[in-house]
Amino acid sequence: RTKKIKTPGDIASLVQDGKNFIKDIQKDRRALESEKRKLEQDLQSLDGLESQLQEAIQKDWQNIEKKYNLSKGGNLQLAKLLLGKEVGNKLDAGLEVYQYLTQSFKRKVKKAKKKIIKRQKLDPPVEFPLKLKQPDFILENMDFSFWWKNLKLKGKGRNISSDPEVYGKPGRIEGKYKKNKYWEEGDFGILLDKKQGKDLDSLTIKIKGLNISDISTPLGIQIQKALVNLQGKITVTEGLKLDGKLVCSFDQVKFNKSSQKDELVEMLMESLIDTSFFRAEILVGGTLKEPYFKIQSDLDFKMGESLQKKLKSQNQKFLTLLKGEFKKKTHSSLQDVLGEKKNLFSLKDRMVQE
Repeated sequence: RTKKIKTPGDIASLVQDGKNFIKDIQKDRRALESEKRKLEQDLQSLDGLESQLQEAIQKDWQNIEKKYNLSKGGNLQLAKLLLGKEVGNKLDAGLEVYQYLTQSFKRKVKKAKKKIIKRQKLDPPVEFPLKLKQPDFILENMDFSFWWKNLKLKGKGRNISSDPEVYGKPGRIEGKYKKNKYWEEGDFGILLDKKQGKDLDSLTIKIKGLNISDISTPLGIQIQKALVNLQGKITVTEGLKLDGKLVCSFDQVKFNKSSQKDELVEMLMESLIDTSFFRAEILVGGTLKEPYFKIQSDLDFKMGESLQKKLKSQNQKFLTLLKGEFKKKTHSSLQDVLGEKKNLFSLKDRMVQE
């Protein structure tokens, strides 16, 4: 090309072409650097998105695992499932007896009468409220015997008053109920303590040899028969709040299963087949109108580790299947992000080579 240069103008044109070429290269380099910076930003954004997605997937799985996994300690509370309905019925019946006996002796509350004494016709009347300082009746000692809902109650009472707050001495009702179709013979006692502003009643109960049979449960297992002994105390405080504990034992227990085939019922029956005796504690709370109770029992422990191992094994299989389905549903979202990252890295490599 230099041989063809004949004039100074041709040389000047060549120099200008070189300058323009350098400018184009610099411009392309700036554009390339800009694209590289944008590419780095896109990669950082994808890194952040991948991290957030991984964290969200992990958190979702932890929530699912927590929901479907067994509770720590494996507390199955089988006694509550097996006995809850029967305990609730008997508790309601016992509280009805308490209310019937205590309400029978209470005064019907009436407003205090006022006596008006007129000193003179022109004077305004002066009112003197008459305070009831003495109870309507006091029974220092009494015997009672009567039927209540097919249940014969018999016993003694001491210091029973229509107004225990005024009388001041704690009242006591103690007695027995006789054997009938539903109940065996047992003892009961009620303490009414209203002295010095106290508002406390205590109901003590002792049941010997209560036969229960054919008790259906939500688990599909039936208590075919059992002999129950129970004793404890429930207090009724101000506001009719309940607080108490009943201790009971179940002897000569025989379980039976429903005809419907169920794997869980089969596992439970395997663990219960040799159980003929267990204990339970019934913790009572709530109010007289809305009582509630909790049952703590050694039944779970008596079943041993066999049921726990079987349940854990079954639960682990379920979680494994669930995790597989979970991965399938989250895999596509994660793969989209990873695929985009791969494309950007490939583009980055080509830009470096250029």
